Amino acid sequence: MRTNVVIDDTSVWIDFFNGISSLSKMALHNLLEAEEDICISDYILTETLQGFKDDKEFEAAKMHLLNFPIYGLKVPESYIHAARLYRSCRKKGVTIRKTADCLIA
Repeated sequence: MRTNVVIDDTSVWIDFFNGISSLSKMALHNLLEAEEDICISDYILTETLQGFKDDKEFEAAKMHLLNFPIYGLKVPESYIHAARLYRSCRKKGVTIRKTADCLIA
């Protein structure tokens, strides 16, 4: 029984769909080939799809991404946890640029 689930950030999916060669894209490709448990978040779904200019490519990517479990934040505790994550990083001298990154994490 697998207990780990991988969630790749939007930038990884963008590289994947645009055919950009990167270490993270190769890692995602390897995970897909190994049929590992991969999921996405509602934010990642939105951020990835909003970059498509072509309608057919948008639809193809949408259908591909909808094959993965999609997790969303529905309870206030999730948002509080994201705020705590931001604050924890900030105390260590790391400033997270986007709130969405903390919500995804």
